[in-house]
Amino acid sequence: MRAVRLAAIDLDGTLLRGDGSISARSRATLKRTQESGIITIIATARDLQEVRGIDDIEKVFDIAICCSGAVTYDLASEDTLTQATMSASVYTPVIDEIRSCRPGTGIGFVDHAGTWYCDDFPWGSHDRKVPLESLLDRNAPVLKVFAFDPGSDHAPHDLVSLVRDAGGSRIEIGHRSGRFVEILAAGAGKLPALRWCCVRNDIAQDSVIAFGDSLGDVEMLRWAGIGVAVRNAVPEVRRAAVLVAPGCDEDGVARTLELMLPPVG
Repeated sequence: MRAVRLAAIDLDGTLLRGDGSISARSRATLKRTQESGIITIIATARDLQEVRGIDDIEKVFDIAICCSGAVTYDLASEDTLTQATMSASVYTPVIDEIRSCRPGTGIGFVDHAGTWYCDDFPWGSHDRKVPLESLLDRNAPVLKVFAFDPGSDHAPHDLVSLVRDAGGSRIEIGHRSGRFVEILAAGAGKLPALRWCCVRNDIAQDSVIAFGDSLGDVEMLRWAGIGVAVRNAVPEVRRAAVLVAPGCDEDGVARTLELMLPPVG
């Protein structure tokens, strides 16, 4: 195994603690990681506005892979490096199929202005709620669509299967958990974005360490030279990893990175 040159890190459930914060230990370790010459990359389902809203995030990360891979962003230069949008002709039939087969399923979407929730979505602030018809009528591209099925009479994987069947090769599945699923443009995803970053920086696959906790991280962890699941990860993610680190509330990412860094002092 070559020396690690790039660290790709999921946020929620992986780096962030249960209260949504980055601990002082994690911040200090990420800064040391950067100073050692390792590129630090966020790989998250969050939208870019949410990532940029984290205090001083640009001081400990170089690049943000957002929207589960639909956007790659340079935090220092504030330049968008890549983006993969999905046209209305792709997402509208998928939404129609979801609403037909799963009445009551909430729909949301992310565009360049952030995350929006349709009126009947079970969460989201009032100022981010819009009628579903406004999404469908405007016929505009989006970065991702997501759906949540609150029903109790369907198996959790059924929604994912429904979306796969409706979208076919025109879409990718992003983050999925229980009754929630993200829909991305074909070719988008955390792993394609991570591979693009590696090519751009001439970094070999076996020089990458990746951290995650959810099903949307599995491909990234399997591909990386060192795939690390935090202890609170779902079983499928732990099985995909070569290492299991302490949980997000125990600074598992920081503890693992510290083992690869020169000692302090």
